[in-house]
Amino acid sequence: MRFFATTTELDERLAGHEFVCGKRFSISDITAFCALYFASLVEVGIPNRLRDLERWHDAVASRPSATA
Repeated sequence: MRFFATTTELDERLAGHEFVCGKRFSISDITAFCALYFASLVEVGIPNRLRDLERWHDAVASRPSATA
């Protein structure tokens, strides 16, 4: 499945980085967060082995804007 390849690539990108692109929260983070949200609606979660992606997702999900 391409989705899992993409999440693996995103996990690799997030290793050692706080955000997807650059040093600040950006539209790239919003887009990735939304994609993961919509994937969760069809019960496709983040594989446990993708620790950096999990860390990033938890951090973005805790932002006030994520719960608005």
